Amino acid sequence: DAGFRDPLMIEVSRVEAGLDNRKTVMIKNIPERWTRPGLCAMIDRVAAGHYDCVILPRLPFRRNTADFAFVNFLDARFVVAFY
Repeated sequence: DAGFRDPLMIEVSRVEAGLDNRKTVMIKNIPERWTRPGLCAMIDRVAAGHYDCVILPRLPFRRNTADFAFVNFLDARFVVAFY
């Protein structure tokens, strides 16, 4: 359906227009051997100092991290910059 809009997906035009003010995003498909400092270094390339929380869970039944993370940006504009 061409008119379907997934409410969970980020649409850059809606953020830029101020219609979507979400600041917390989920990042998927993170390599399982990545560390939180490595993930933060990647985020810092486009949004250094513009986020206040990064959660990269460790799975209790494995020694690696999960393949997803959550990042809370201080402003929705940095969601677009990171996207």
